Amino acid sequence: MIDLKKELVPLSILLVALLIVLFNWSSVPDEIPMHYSISSGFDNLKRKEYLLLILVPGYLFFFFVDWYAKKTNDDYQKHATFAYIFRIVVVLIISATTLFFLFNGMQ
Repeated sequence: MIDLKKELVPLSILLVALLIVLFNWSSVPDEIPMHYSISSGFDNLKRKEYLLLILVPGYLFFFFVDWYAKKTNDDYQKHATFAYIFRIVVVLIISATTLFFLFNGMQ
């Protein structure tokens, strides 16, 4: 069973990032830079819908892996605090990456 109180922080971070993307959607060009090379700057463009493919499935995949670990590992409770902090860090990284590409695409 999912403990919604524990998932409130990661889901809030995800929701804020998703809202920022959606509120800025009309300002985002059709193609946004997705890869940065030190020698040549941004060298890979993707359609702006790719932002949503980073944000939502990225979190859902990580949530599934964490849920599976809880279900299959008897020692999970020993590391529950670490897993929770790690989950928040991963959501922050996914959200920050999405917002980085969003705002670089708007320049």
